[in-house]
Amino acid sequence: MKHLPLTPALYRRLKERGVLSTDQIGEIELEDSLDFKVSKLLSFLKNEDGSGFASFCKVLHELGYQSLAEALHAAVLESEQIQSSGKTLSNKKILKVLLLHPKDNGIMKEENKRLMQKIQSLKSKYLANLEQLEERLALVRWQKDLTVKERNITMSENEELQNLNHELQALIRRLQSSTIKVPLKDLGLSVDFLPVKASRAERVKHLGLFFREGL
Repeated sequence: MKHLPLTPALYRRLKERGVLSTDQIGEIELEDSLDFKVSKLLSFLKNEDGSGFASFCKVLHELGYQSLAEALHAAVLESEQIQSSGKTLSNKKILKVLLLHPKDNGIMKEENKRLMQKIQSLKSKYLANLEQLEERLALVRWQKDLTVKERNITMSENEELQNLNHELQALIRRLQSSTIKVPLKDLGLSVDFLPVKASRAERVKHLGLFFREGL
């Protein structure tokens, strides 16, 4: 195991044993790196009455980190021996034991495997949702393009109809103007409008003829 297993299970056991409080666990997790987290943990354990490290080692042993617990316990014993001789042991050596212990641990591997499986599952769900979202967006874009095309066609047809209507109105105005301005020329004949009954031959005699100039 290359790193101290700062897992929820470890935090829960330490909290149950009274080694760490909820606030202390929160402060540990706020640290940016594992080194800082372990240093913060050691600072809390150092403030205990001496039973903090022992309880910590016992919890590690219960969780299956026997080799790490033994190495840490040996470091604590060495610290006590040095302190009894009037010397002090800094947290640096204990930190080294926690971070660089060489022996792998099966429980840690299983937990990492479980976390990786969970991450893979979440990744698969994310990719599936992303694919569905892309398909929906493609459909929306297609519908939008179709709507724009239909609107453009409708506008073009309306414009053509308006232009045709203007042309028809202009043609009607020209025809009306041409009809009003055409002069009529008298051919010298007249029509008798007296209400007398006459034969067809006689009615023809009274027919007046006019013609338009320019025809």
